Amino acid sequence: MDGGGGGAAAGDGGDGKRWRPLVESSRYPLSMVVVQVLTTGMFLLSKAVLDNAGSIFVILSYRCVVGALIVLPFVLLLERGKLKEVSCKAFIWIWVNALVGITAGIGFYYYGIQYTNATYSACFLNLVPIVTFIFAVLMRLERLGFDSKGGRIKIIGSIVCVGGAMVISLYNGVILHVSSPHWKTKGQDQSDRPSHSKLVGTLFLMCGCLCTSTWVTAQAKLFQIYPYKYSATMYTCGAASLQSLVLGLALDAKKSAWMLNWDLQLLLIVYSVASRVHMNFERIILNP
Repeated sequence: MDGGGGGAAAGDGGDGKRWRPLVESSRYPLSMVVVQVLTTGMFLLSKAVLDNAGSIFVILSYRCVVGALIVLPFVLLLERGKLKEVSCKAFIWIWVNALVGITAGIGFYYYGIQYTNATYSACFLNLVPIVTFIFAVLMRLERLGFDSKGGRIKIIGSIVCVGGAMVISLYNGVILHVSSPHWKTKGQDQSDRPSHSKLVGTLFLMCGCLCTSTWVTAQAKLFQIYPYKYSATMYTCGAASLQSLVLGLALDAKKSAWMLNWDLQLLLIVYSVASRVHMNFERIILNP
Protein backbone atom coordinates (compact mmCIF):
# COMPACT_ATOMS: atom_id res chain seq x y z
CA MET A 1 0.00 0.00 0.00
CA ASP A 2 2.70 2.43 1.01
CA GLY A 3 4.77 1.49 -2.01
CA GLY A 4 1.83 2.20 -4.32
CA GLY A 5 1.18 5.56 -2.65
CA GLY A 6 4.84 6.45 -2.96
CA GLY A 7 4.79 5.50 -6.63
CA ALA A 8 1.73 7.68 -7.24
CA ALA A 9 3.37 10.61 -5.48
CA ALA A 10 6.51 10.13 -7.53
CA GLY A 11 4.41 10.00 -10.66
CA ASP A 12 2.68 13.28 -9.76
CA GLY A 13 6.05 14.87 -9.12
CA GLY A 14 7.31 13.61 -12.45
CA ASP A 15 4.28 15.07 -14.24
CA GLY A 16 4.88 18.38 -12.53
CA LYS A 17 8.52 18.43 -13.59
CA ARG A 18 7.54 17.49 -17.13
CA TRP A 19 5.06 20.36 -17.42
CA ARG A 20 7.23 22.98 -15.72
CA PRO A 21 9.53 23.65 -18.73
CA LEU A 22 6.47 24.09 -20.95
CA VAL A 23 4.91 26.57 -18.52
CA GLU A 24 8.19 28.47 -18.17
CA SER A 25 8.74 28.69 -21.93
CA SER A 26 5.16 29.80 -22.61
CA ARG A 27 5.16 32.70 -20.12
CA TYR A 28 6.59 35.23 -22.54
CA PRO A 29 4.41 34.41 -25.58
CA LEU A 30 1.27 34.29 -23.42
CA SER A 31 2.16 37.60 -21.77
CA MET A 32 2.55 39.22 -25.20
CA VAL A 33 -0.84 37.85 -26.28
CA VAL A 34 -2.46 39.25 -23.11
CA VAL A 35 -0.86 42.66 -23.71
CA GLN A 36 -2.16 42.72 -27.30
CA VAL A 37 -5.68 41.76 -26.20
CA LEU A 38 -5.73 44.47 -23.53
CA THR A 39 -4.36 47.04 -25.98
CA THR A 40 -6.98 46.13 -28.57
CA GLY A 41 -9.74 46.62 -26.01
CA MET A 42 -8.30 50.01 -25.06
CA PHE A 43 -8.20 51.18 -28.69
CA LEU A 44 -11.78 50.09 -29.36
CA LEU A 45 -13.08 51.64 -26.16
CA SER A 46 -11.12 54.86 -26.79
CA LYS A 47 -12.63 55.14 -30.27
CA ALA A 48 -16.16 54.68 -28.90
CA VAL A 49 -15.65 57.37 -26.24
CA LEU A 50 -13.86 59.90 -28.46
CA ASP A 51 -16.46 59.54 -31.20
CA ASN A 52 -19.01 60.65 -28.62
CA ALA A 53 -17.14 63.91 -27.95
CA GLY A 54 -15.11 62.73 -24.98
CA SER A 55 -12.55 65.29 -23.80
CA ILE A 56 -9.02 63.95 -24.31
CA PHE A 57 -7.19 65.80 -21.54
CA VAL A 58 -10.03 65.26 -19.08
CA ILE A 59 -9.64 61.52 -19.65
CA LEU A 60 -5.86 61.75 -19.30
CA SER A 61 -6.05 63.83 -16.13
CA TYR A 62 -8.41 61.44 -14.34
CA ARG A 63 -6.57 58.41 -15.69
CA CYS A 64 -3.26 59.60 -14.21
CA VAL A 65 -4.85 60.41 -10.85
CA VAL A 66 -6.33 56.92 -10.61
CA GLY A 67 -3.01 55.42 -11.70
CA ALA A 68 -1.09 57.31 -9.00
CA LEU A 69 -3.59 56.21 -6.33
CA ILE A 70 -3.27 52.56 -7.38
CA VAL A 71 0.54 52.64 -7.23
CA LEU A 72 0.62 54.57 -3.91
CA PRO A 73 0.10 51.48 -1.63
CA PHE A 74 3.04 49.72 -3.27
CA VAL A 75 5.19 52.82 -2.78
CA LEU A 76 4.28 52.99 0.92
CA LEU A 77 4.85 49.27 1.34
CA LEU A 78 8.04 48.76 -0.67
CA GLU A 79 9.68 52.17 -1.12
CA ARG A 80 8.49 54.27 1.81
CA GLY A 81 11.95 55.70 2.57
CA LYS A 82 12.69 56.55 -1.07
CA LEU A 83 10.01 59.21 -1.59
CA LYS A 84 12.27 62.03 -0.37
CA GLU A 85 15.29 60.97 -2.41
CA VAL A 86 14.17 62.87 -5.51
CA SER A 87 16.97 65.13 -6.69
CA CYS A 88 16.50 68.16 -8.90
CA LYS A 89 17.79 66.19 -11.89
CA ALA A 90 15.38 63.33 -11.19
CA PHE A 91 12.52 65.82 -10.81
CA ILE A 92 13.27 67.26 -14.26
CA TRP A 93 13.37 63.79 -15.83
CA ILE A 94 10.09 62.87 -14.13
CA TRP A 95 8.40 65.87 -15.76
CA VAL A 96 10.02 65.11 -19.13
CA ASN A 97 8.97 61.46 -18.80
CA ALA A 98 5.38 62.49 -17.99
CA LEU A 99 5.23 65.04 -20.81
CA VAL A 100 6.67 62.83 -23.54
CA GLY A 101 5.21 59.49 -22.51
CA ILE A 102 1.74 60.37 -21.24
CA THR A 103 0.59 63.94 -21.90
CA ALA A 104 1.98 64.18 -25.44
CA GLY A 105 2.35 60.50 -26.35
CA ILE A 106 -1.11 59.27 -25.34
CA GLY A 107 -2.67 62.65 -26.17
CA PHE A 108 -1.48 62.47 -29.78
CA TYR A 109 -2.71 58.87 -30.02
CA TYR A 110 -6.14 59.89 -28.76
CA TYR A 111 -6.34 62.68 -31.34
CA GLY A 112 -5.21 60.23 -34.02
CA ILE A 113 -7.90 57.73 -33.05
CA GLN A 114 -10.46 60.52 -33.07
CA TYR A 115 -9.60 61.43 -36.67
CA THR A 116 -9.15 57.87 -38.02
CA ASN A 117 -10.15 54.49 -36.59
CA ALA A 118 -8.94 51.96 -34.04
CA THR A 119 -7.41 49.51 -36.55
CA TYR A 120 -5.43 52.20 -38.35
CA SER A 121 -4.21 53.66 -35.05
CA ALA A 122 -3.06 50.28 -33.73
CA CYS A 123 -0.69 49.96 -36.71
CA PHE A 124 1.29 52.97 -35.50
CA LEU A 125 1.55 51.52 -32.01
CA ASN A 126 3.22 48.47 -33.59
CA LEU A 127 5.80 50.80 -35.13
CA VAL A 128 7.00 52.03 -31.72
CA PRO A 129 9.62 49.24 -31.28
CA ILE A 130 10.97 49.98 -34.75
CA VAL A 131 11.32 53.72 -34.15
CA THR A 132 12.82 53.02 -30.72
CA PHE A 133 15.36 50.68 -32.32
CA ILE A 134 16.29 53.37 -34.87
CA PHE A 135 16.69 55.96 -32.09
CA ALA A 136 18.86 53.54 -30.12
CA VAL A 137 21.10 52.93 -33.14
CA LEU A 138 21.41 56.65 -33.89
CA MET A 139 22.25 57.36 -30.23
CA ARG A 140 24.70 54.41 -30.26
CA LEU A 141 22.83 52.62 -27.49
CA GLU A 142 22.53 49.61 -29.81
CA ARG A 143 24.25 48.41 -32.94
CA LEU A 144 22.73 46.90 -36.05
CA GLY A 145 24.86 43.77 -35.83
CA PHE A 146 24.61 42.50 -39.41
CA ASP A 147 27.24 39.90 -38.55
CA SER A 148 25.23 38.35 -35.69
CA LYS A 149 22.10 36.21 -35.71
CA GLY A 150 20.35 38.49 -33.20
CA GLY A 151 21.09 41.58 -35.28
CA ARG A 152 19.74 39.98 -38.45
CA ILE A 153 16.57 38.90 -36.62
CA LYS A 154 16.02 42.49 -35.39
CA ILE A 155 16.38 43.88 -38.90
CA ILE A 156 14.07 41.26 -40.45
CA GLY A 157 11.51 41.82 -37.67
CA SER A 158 11.65 45.58 -38.28
CA ILE A 159 11.02 45.12 -42.00
CA VAL A 160 8.10 42.74 -41.34
CA CYS A 161 6.51 45.15 -38.83
CA VAL A 162 6.82 48.13 -41.17
CA GLY A 163 5.50 46.10 -44.10
CA GLY A 164 2.51 44.86 -42.10
CA ALA A 165 1.68 48.35 -40.89
CA MET A 166 1.84 49.70 -44.46
CA VAL A 167 -0.44 46.93 -45.78
CA ILE A 168 -3.07 47.57 -43.12
CA SER A 169 -2.79 51.35 -43.56
CA LEU A 170 -2.90 51.50 -47.35
CA TYR A 171 -5.24 48.61 -48.21
CA ASN A 172 -8.81 49.66 -48.93
CA GLY A 173 -11.18 46.71 -48.93
CA VAL A 174 -14.92 46.27 -48.84
CA ILE A 175 -16.63 48.16 -46.02
CA LEU A 176 -18.46 45.89 -43.60
CA HIS A 177 -21.54 47.46 -42.01
CA VAL A 178 -22.08 45.73 -38.69
CA SER A 179 -25.02 46.85 -36.60
CA SER A 180 -24.14 47.78 -33.04
CA PRO A 181 -25.90 49.38 -30.07
CA HIS A 182 -25.76 53.13 -29.63
CA TRP A 183 -23.25 53.99 -26.94
CA LYS A 184 -23.48 57.27 -25.10
CA THR A 185 -20.89 59.03 -22.99
CA LYS A 186 -22.17 62.45 -22.07
CA GLY A 187 -25.10 62.92 -24.44
CA GLN A 188 -23.29 65.57 -26.46
CA ASP A 189 -24.19 66.40 -30.01
CA GLN A 190 -22.55 64.01 -32.47
CA SER A 191 -22.13 66.87 -34.94
CA ASP A 192 -19.44 68.33 -32.67
CA ARG A 193 -17.00 65.53 -33.42
CA PRO A 194 -14.14 66.38 -35.84
CA SER A 195 -14.25 65.32 -39.46
CA HIS A 196 -12.43 62.03 -40.05
CA SER A 197 -9.43 63.39 -41.90
CA LYS A 198 -6.97 60.55 -42.44
CA LEU A 199 -4.09 62.91 -43.17
CA VAL A 200 -4.53 64.88 -39.95
CA GLY A 201 -5.03 61.70 -37.98
CA THR A 202 -1.90 60.16 -39.50
CA LEU A 203 0.17 63.19 -38.47
CA PHE A 204 -1.14 62.92 -34.91
CA LEU A 205 -0.38 59.19 -34.82
CA MET A 206 3.14 59.76 -36.17
CA CYS A 207 3.75 62.33 -33.43
CA GLY A 208 2.40 59.88 -30.86
CA CYS A 209 4.71 57.16 -32.18
CA LEU A 210 7.75 59.46 -31.98
CA CYS A 211 6.81 60.61 -28.47
CA THR A 212 6.33 57.05 -27.22
CA SER A 213 9.66 55.96 -28.68
CA THR A 214 11.36 58.95 -27.07
CA TRP A 215 9.63 58.08 -23.78
CA VAL A 216 11.29 54.65 -23.74
CA THR A 217 14.70 56.35 -23.77
CA ALA A 218 13.60 58.98 -21.25
CA GLN A 219 12.26 56.32 -18.89
CA ALA A 220 15.54 54.41 -19.03
CA LYS A 221 17.39 57.63 -18.18
CA LEU A 222 14.99 58.32 -15.30
CA PHE A 223 15.54 54.86 -13.81
CA GLN A 224 19.29 55.40 -13.97
CA ILE A 225 18.97 58.56 -11.88
CA TYR A 226 16.07 57.44 -9.67
CA PRO A 227 15.95 53.61 -9.72
CA TYR A 228 12.77 53.23 -7.63
CA LYS A 229 10.17 52.06 -10.14
CA TYR A 230 7.03 52.38 -8.03
CA SER A 231 7.88 55.86 -6.74
CA ALA A 232 8.96 57.03 -10.19
CA THR A 233 5.71 55.71 -11.67
CA MET A 234 3.60 57.48 -9.03
CA TYR A 235 5.46 60.78 -9.47
CA THR A 236 5.19 60.48 -13.26
CA CYS A 237 1.43 59.92 -13.04
CA GLY A 238 1.08 62.93 -10.74
CA ALA A 239 3.11 65.15 -13.06
CA ALA A 240 1.15 64.00 -16.13
CA SER A 241 -2.13 64.64 -14.29
CA LEU A 242 -1.11 68.24 -13.58
CA GLN A 243 0.04 68.76 -17.17
CA SER A 244 -3.21 67.32 -18.55
CA LEU A 245 -5.23 69.40 -16.08
CA VAL A 246 -3.64 72.64 -17.29
CA LEU A 247 -4.14 71.75 -20.96
CA GLY A 248 -7.67 70.48 -20.34
CA LEU A 249 -8.73 73.67 -18.55
CA ALA A 250 -7.18 75.78 -21.29
CA LEU A 251 -9.16 73.90 -23.96
CA ASP A 252 -12.41 73.35 -22.08
CA ALA A 253 -13.04 74.87 -18.64
CA LYS A 254 -16.75 74.03 -18.54
CA LYS A 255 -17.82 72.21 -15.38
CA SER A 256 -19.86 69.71 -17.37
CA ALA A 257 -16.75 68.54 -19.26
CA TRP A 258 -15.04 67.57 -15.99
CA MET A 259 -17.96 65.76 -14.37
CA LEU A 260 -17.77 61.97 -14.38
CA ASN A 261 -20.88 59.90 -14.98
CA TRP A 262 -21.58 56.17 -15.12
CA ASP A 263 -20.79 55.94 -18.82
CA LEU A 264 -18.15 54.73 -21.27
CA GLN A 265 -15.77 57.57 -20.40
CA LEU A 266 -15.55 56.35 -16.80
CA LEU A 267 -15.13 52.79 -18.06
CA LEU A 268 -12.29 53.92 -20.35
CA ILE A 269 -10.48 55.62 -17.45
CA VAL A 270 -10.73 52.54 -15.21
CA TYR A 271 -9.94 50.07 -18.01
CA SER A 272 -6.93 52.07 -19.22
CA VAL A 273 -5.42 52.25 -15.73
CA ALA A 274 -6.16 48.59 -14.95
CA SER A 275 -4.68 47.33 -18.22
CA ARG A 276 -1.60 49.54 -17.89
CA VAL A 277 -1.00 48.46 -14.30
CA HIS A 278 -1.36 44.81 -15.36
CA MET A 279 1.18 45.30 -18.17
CA ASN A 280 3.68 47.02 -15.86
CA PHE A 281 3.42 44.38 -13.14
CA GLU A 282 3.69 41.66 -15.76
CA ARG A 283 6.88 43.25 -17.02
CA ILE A 284 8.30 43.49 -13.49
CA ILE A 285 7.45 39.84 -12.75
CA LEU A 286 8.92 38.55 -16.01
CA ASN A 287 12.00 40.76 -15.71
CA PRO A 288 12.77 40.95 -12.00
